[in-house]
Amino acid sequence: SNRCKAEMSAVSDQAVWENLPSFFLTETQWLDQIYNRLNPVFQTLQDIVFKRPLICATVTIAFGYIVWYWVFIVRKPVVYGGSGRLRHHLLTHCPIFTDFYWPTCWAVNRHV
Repeated sequence: SNRCKAEMSAVSDQAVWENLPSFFLTETQWLDQIYNRLNPVFQTLQDIVFKRPLICATVTIAFGYIVWYWVFIVRKPVVYGGSGRLRHHLLTHCPIFTDFYWPTCWAVNRHV
């Protein structure tokens, strides 16, 4: 009984896969459609890079600087000292000690 059910299940699964509608694409058809849709975008980017290299380099450097600034410079301040009442009071009542410190972009030294 279980063997018959397993065989019927395998046959019915195979029949379902063979009779799929034509709108289901194969992997190569799917990749071809992605390539055809993205090719104009990449062509435009390639034209921008080769026709305006200075603008491309400037944008790349600016993007790298922004990422570096967010990752390495923007931090929460560190309050050094013991775990006394003053420290507890400062951390609970002064939001400047719990917010992120954003120094100006041209003066990125984190020391105050």
